[in-house]
Amino acid sequence: MRHPVIAVTGLSFEALIASGPGVIALCSSDRHQLDIAISIEISRGCRGIVSFGIAGGLCPNLAPGTCVVARSIITPQQRFTADDM
Repeated sequence: MRHPVIAVTGLSFEALIASGPGVIALCSSDRHQLDIAISIEISRGCRGIVSFGIAGGLCPNLAPGTCVVARSIITPQQRFTADDM
């Protein structure tokens, strides 16, 4: 069996949407607990980690079902460039 992809969500209903075969959805409002859960899944060998959310409604130009992929992640300290594969 291939290692799963981890989908990190902010809301429990997003986790329900994201979970399925080959995907482990993690959702927690407690950052420390989420960090622990992600670390556990990394140690088990995951294929990758994605942030999953359904906030497309914030952009009126996006049609329902549009997939938005970030080129980078910005934190207060730095910018992380996404894998371009």
